[in-house]
Amino acid sequence: MQTEILIKNGNLVLFDRVTKGDILIKNGTIYAIGGSHAAMQADIEIDAAGKYIIPGFVDIHTHGCNGFDFTNGLFDTATTNFKKDPDNFLLGLEKAGQYYLEHGTTRVFLATVAAAKEELSKSFSLLDDFLGHCSDTARNQIAGILLEGTFVKNKAFAGAQNPKFFHSPDIDYFKELQEAAFGKIHSVNITPEFGAPALDLIEYLTDNGVVACAGHTGATAIQYEQAIEKGLKVAIHFLNGPTGGSTKPFGHGGAIQAVLRSRDVYAETITDGFHVDPIYVREVLKRKGKTRVMAITDSMFVTGMDDVDTFVVSGVQGKVSANRRYLEVAGTEDTLFGSVLTMDQAFSNIVSWLTAKMDGMWTDAFPAYTFEEAMIQATWMCSRTPAKALNIMRPETLILGQDLSPYTGSIDVGKSADILITSMTGECGNYNLNIEKVIVKGQIVN
Repeated sequence: MQTEILIKNGNLVLFDRVTKGDILIKNGTIYAIGGSHAAMQADIEIDAAGKYIIPGFVDIHTHGCNGFDFTNGLFDTATTNFKKDPDNFLLGLEKAGQYYLEHGTTRVFLATVAAAKEELSKSFSLLDDFLGHCSDTARNQIAGILLEGTFVKNKAFAGAQNPKFFHSPDIDYFKELQEAAFGKIHSVNITPEFGAPALDLIEYLTDNGVVACAGHTGATAIQYEQAIEKGLKVAIHFLNGPTGGSTKPFGHGGAIQAVLRSRDVYAETITDGFHVDPIYVREVLKRKGKTRVMAITDSMFVTGMDDVDTFVVSGVQGKVSANRRYLEVAGTEDTLFGSVLTMDQAFSNIVSWLTAKMDGMWTDAFPAYTFEEAMIQATWMCSRTPAKALNIMRPETLILGQDLSPYTGSIDVGKSADILITSMTGECGNYNLNIEKVIVKGQIVN
């Protein structure tokens, strides 16, 4: 029997408003929300007066943290090498999972970098072994795999991926990887400039419930739009250098122009303030609306580590910036290497940027959001929208009596009780989110 929890007097950040009320959790799900439920009995009662209750964060694009890299294993600071034997890999997953929870991330999709099929398959097998023996919290937390670095064509858009391991889109090749992953590959990056092979794979993935994505791409807008027609759904780390754009009329522009014109494609944004200037985050929000823009970390194993300055991942050398707030590909001036961002910092940044007046780039100026408006928008970007983009928010069509407990990303009756009890400090333009309690599927875990 799961513990019943009553969260009382909190400021509930819902999809369209912030309202004072209670949340009753039963059997790992949100049983009731809204007005007072003080008369109800629960095993644990939490007085959340003055706190903000938000859904747990959903990071759909992270390579690792706290010394762990999903493709390579656990980093050894003594040898500066990765250990990928089963014991160290599983230890790394545990360390990463705890770090994610400390920063409010209750669902993650672990991303790969370009690597040999044998290395990817080994990571997939070790993950499956971990999920077979881990705690319920960890099993709920890891939602799937993002295959990012494999189906990339143009070396000029490699970013921190190693072109040595790029592979042409191929349905049979994907099937081999999905079999090795025991069906856990949930999303796949495919660059549309491959042409017919890319379109065929995108259509196959869409027909089989796998989310097709595109980043690290130099596609023209026409090529990108053809991919959208076949089911392409997510723009990988939108506006970063590995995504091409053009203001010339040829090909109707590039991938950037195609994403901005599309009403269907979701745009990932690394909201650390370095990968994308906050001005452009606001421009994209204005253009695409709050329901199609989402925050990701694209975090690397260095996240949370203070004793690493340089490193090598899958043959690509990287270094930590002088201020230790971002990562660079060694020997380049402006090619970034994943990030050291956490989702709570991403949330803080979004609220800070939105509550400040800001001169635009294409827009003359952006007015400041109210604090509550900014909280709602940040919740969309960090929880609701990424969950919706990867089909774990709720079914598109609800059937009467349908079980919603596997779904997350929002505070709704019937959904998995993945909830953060938080406080906010600071002032307009400079807020900081403080996570006080983390609840995963109705269990207090942090």
